[in-house]
Amino acid sequence: MNHDSLASELTQPRLGIVHLLVWMTGSAAILAAQRALGEWENHPLPHRAFYLTMAFAQSMVSGALVGSLAVGVGRRLQRRRFPVHPGQWIALLWGAMVVVLWLDVAAFKLVSRDTMRLSIDDPLSMWQFGSFAVVQLLTAAGCLGIALMGPWERRWRVLLVMLAAETGLSGLCTLAVAIRFQTDFMSASGIDGFLTAINLVQMIGGLVNVAILSLCVTVDLGRRVRRDWMHYVGVAAVLWNAASGWAYTLGGMALS
Repeated sequence: MNHDSLASELTQPRLGIVHLLVWMTGSAAILAAQRALGEWENHPLPHRAFYLTMAFAQSMVSGALVGSLAVGVGRRLQRRRFPVHPGQWIALLWGAMVVVLWLDVAAFKLVSRDTMRLSIDDPLSMWQFGSFAVVQLLTAAGCLGIALMGPWERRWRVLLVMLAAETGLSGLCTLAVAIRFQTDFMSASGIDGFLTAINLVQMIGGLVNVAILSLCVTVDLGRRVRRDWMHYVGVAAVLWNAASGWAYTLGGMALS
């Protein structure tokens, strides 16, 4: 029996009111944190609608990931077989990344007290960049480990490897920023060019991931593989990750 057939037969958590409440609570908390960070209020008034829309969408996706993580932890504590779908692994890994990153932001706020804005002139901000990079690199390692060790069909394995590469690239980029402002190993213009190149690679990588994901979902539907709601939370997160990168880049260009 291949993994698609096995995954279809395993009972997975049904979407209920409690899950929706956890999702809304997590989304509300993240949106409140984004407001405290000034995700849209620190932009000129004509631009705020765009950044507010992006922040709201980001909070909805992040809230779903955090809710998925909570459900996953609960099922493991109940000693149930979980996770079994590739999208569930993505939701759990990225949900853990969201939680750790926001805990990191909270710690940064407690230490800095006077501001929650990152600054290249602030040593605390450099620590923040470094910790962000570590979280991203660990998430990438998790994706790669799951891709290599999980019993996935080839199409899902390729997607997980690509996600690991993209997340790892983001982590290396963030780490380079932290090192640059600590050691001055690269000029300001050099780091700008480096970041532009990395951003372009990530945008192209996002499109490639969406193409692979579309193939994965299409084959699943054709083979009538049954997936649960948490699997599709992971799918939605991959789509949002690609779409948001393009939206922020193109939106920033249009508003500049």
